[in-house]
Amino acid sequence: QSPRIKNYLTLSATTQSSVLNDIINAFSHLELSGCILTKTDETNSLGGAISALIRHQLPLAYVCNGQQVPEDISLARPNTLVKQASELMANEQLEPQTVSSYGGLAAYG
Repeated sequence: QSPRIKNYLTLSATTQSSVLNDIINAFSHLELSGCILTKTDETNSLGGAISALIRHQLPLAYVCNGQQVPEDISLARPNTLVKQASELMANEQLEPQTVSSYGGLAAYG
């Protein structure tokens, strides 16, 4: 018996959450084993991509963090993703106008 072929949907971490939802819906007729999230090194936030995957219950199997394939592809590890998401959030610079529009309160910093 031949090995079972697995289908993975490849998504860019730089894509807006609403567009990711549309892409996932477009491929929902396939039996997907999970997702490969690319461009994690180029995004300002992982929240939109992770939210879309959770919303569609699509497991994250691999992440790609660079241009050198296959060297830059690795297994998705929750602790690594949380660390990267936290670092991105900590590095994000809020515009003074944005902070003042929320009464001068910032969620962090």
